[in-house]
This record gives sequence, structure tokens and C-alpha cells, in this order.
Amino acid sequence: PDDLTAIAGLGPSMAKKLRQEGIVSYAQLAALSEGEIARLEKDVIKSSGRFSKDDWVGQARRLARA
Repeated sequence: PDDLTAIAGLGPSMAKKLRQEGIVSYAQLAALSEGEIARLEKDVIKSSGRFSKDDWVGQARRLARA
């Protein structure tokens, strides 16, 4: 698994919640659909707009390519 906390704005508790949902790599995070992101923000991390605020998907794409 990748260190999701390398993504700015994604701390250990958020990373743990994502891992519990089966998201363990930058590639998985980068490939999330808008619908999946909306569900995660509402039901899992309970923080609307968090993905876009810190550009988690964009950061994950860059890290996946590195």
C-alpha cells in the first residue's frame, strides 16, 4: 500500500478511513469517480468538498506517476 498521508491535507485518521474502504494506493484514489468521491465525503470522511479543496485526486495522480 502507498502512504496516503503523503497527500497534503490527508492525515492519518483520513488515511485510515480510506484504507477501511479498500483505498490503499495513489492509483485507486486517482481513479475515483465523482459519485464515489461524493459518497466518501458524505458517509466516510464526513467532510464535504475535502477532495477538491486539497486536490487529493490530482495529488494522487502525480504521486502514482512518480
